[in-house]
Amino acid sequence: MKEYLLELNSESEVRFPEEDEESRILPLPLRISYAAKIILGERLSRPVDILESFVYHTSIYGSTIRTKTFLITESHLYSVKASFDKNTNEMKWIDINIEIPRGRRDFDIEIVLNAKGKKFLIPYLGEMKLPGILVERDDIFPPEEMAEKIKELVTSGKEKIDESATEQLALSNEEIELIEKYVRIMRFEKMLREAIMASLKDVYGKNVQNRVCTALGGELDKITKQIEGVSKRFGRECPPIELPILFQNFGFEHYVILAKDEKIWEKTLVSIFADRDQLVEGLRVIRDIRNEIAHFRPTIHPKLWDAASLYMEIIEGKVRMTDPAFKRIVSMIPGK
Repeated sequence: MKEYLLELNSESEVRFPEEDEESRILPLPLRISYAAKIILGERLSRPVDILESFVYHTSIYGSTIRTKTFLITESHLYSVKASFDKNTNEMKWIDINIEIPRGRRDFDIEIVLNAKGKKFLIPYLGEMKLPGILVERDDIFPPEEMAEKIKELVTSGKEKIDESATEQLALSNEEIELIEKYVRIMRFEKMLREAIMASLKDVYGKNVQNRVCTALGGELDKITKQIEGVSKRFGRECPPIELPILFQNFGFEHYVILAKDEKIWEKTLVSIFADRDQLVEGLRVIRDIRNEIAHFRPTIHPKLWDAASLYMEIIEGKVRMTDPAFKRIVSMIPGK
């Protein structure tokens, strides 16, 4: 196995002495910032400037380097998890999972233990309890110092990082391509969710949630446990299981369940989707490619992505349903 030296300092560099020094030293905060900038820009529908990035945790499991980073924008502080391949230094996975308002003087942090004895930093903004940050033994700072560092980041302004350096050193073309695909699927899922929710509400009115829950059957328990598990993990109260929360925790397989419900299809979805079989098959293909991209796997079959892309365009109504390219691409999907 390749020898390596992991250094975390003010530059937060990952060094691979056996490789060319110039090409193998890549500042992690810049790489993580660039990926987060793309994802947050799409999520917020506006450009996002990253003012500072701060890696506070790093660990190595086999061939994977795992990091946790704080990113500061003009209005928020985000906690980002990202992992990199130790040998190639390419990004494998990224998750932006916590955001804390900054610039408020009533911000404070409490160190608590959850039911399993794990230690969390719980931020408070006035009376609002925010998602917790798990403390781990590989953290660069002990909990008390970490709490002070977060408060400092939240309540003080920082200078901008060099944008030109971010563009030069951030991500490879392959990594940028994966992020662009990830954003494409996020945008599609948002469109799908809003379209289906609006259609259901128009038909079922106040009874919409009961109708959706009935259609979900046993899947409802799984989704509910997932919502409860996330709340418990971050030391916050579980939100009411209402329609928007359910849909935010849907996978594409749950939209398939709704589409296959005869009454829901005939009363609502038939008005916005032209072909149920095509919709179901498309969502299954999109689910498969989404799972690959969400884990930043670099081995995505190009024809599978082509098929998923065309399914998304068809469902969004950008190409004609009878387009012969559709059948050609689907016939080339492995296993079809």
